[in-house]
Amino acid sequence: GNASVYASSVAKLIPGVFTGGRSTVFAFGQTGSGKTHTLMGPNGGVLDPNAAAALAAFDGSEGLPQSLCDDLGIYALAARDIFAQIEWMKRNQRPLATLGKDGVPGAGDRAVAAAGEVEVWVGLFEIYRDKLYDLLNDRAIVRCLEDGKAKVCVVGLHEAKVKSADELLRLVIHGQQNRSVGATGANETSSRSHAVLQIVLRESEE
Repeated sequence: GNASVYASSVAKLIPGVFTGGRSTVFAFGQTGSGKTHTLMGPNGGVLDPNAAAALAAFDGSEGLPQSLCDDLGIYALAARDIFAQIEWMKRNQRPLATLGKDGVPGAGDRAVAAAGEVEVWVGLFEIYRDKLYDLLNDRAIVRCLEDGKAKVCVVGLHEAKVKSADELLRLVIHGQQNRSVGATGANETSSRSHAVLQIVLRESEE
């Protein structure tokens, strides 16, 4: 299921984003091959009220029920682990730092942000017919440019701050409704674009 795919291929990427690194997960396949199922979950990211409440309250102190994990996609599972790590840092008063093999920051790690000051921001856009559309801002056209440091940026992309994995998932579901779709031989409502979900960790300005 999705949980095993996540554990074997994506979970190991999460520690890197807490050290200033970047991770990318790319889902490729023909229409109907299961990309949406893998990324969003078997129900397109829509959870029943009990499952949504459990995901929203998850703080990493205890594991989620396996039955719930089986209903989650890669997006929600990654968000679960990101928020669990942030909660761990708050409980243990540890800074945002390099994680060891066991997932626990070591004594000699370089601090990036103080404990409790990490925020999660989300952007979602699609690439359709050589143009970029902001799916969280009424499909506003945005541009992909390179700055003076050779860093690629999506200029004008709206980002929303989220405080839980459930909130992130709801935002993605909302954005997915703005995607370009069309009929194919295999699927009457196939998306005709490439969607990119961007999750960014930032130090709080408060």
